[in-house]
Amino acid sequence: MSEIKWIPVVIRPITDEEKEIYGDKYKTILDFKLPEYDLQEVLITLDSGAVTTDYYDEDWQELERYDWADVRAWAEMPKGYGYED
Repeated sequence: MSEIKWIPVVIRPITDEEKEIYGDKYKTILDFKLPEYDLQEVLITLDSGAVTTDYYDEDWQELERYDWADVRAWAEMPKGYGYED
């Protein structure tokens, strides 16, 4: 059975070096591995502790239903029972 590998969501203040690149466009930056595919369904753990699914929008680097700020971690969907890597 495939093990779920949770990736913690880290949102940090933008550095001075990044401010030179992006200007005042951003105040924080996503500092974690993002999903690889557009409209990829992912598992997410919310700040409330609930586990649910959402879809990742690659163009906007955001989820469709939830905000990254409300997510503690995300993971790729596991393979179905009986399907191994």
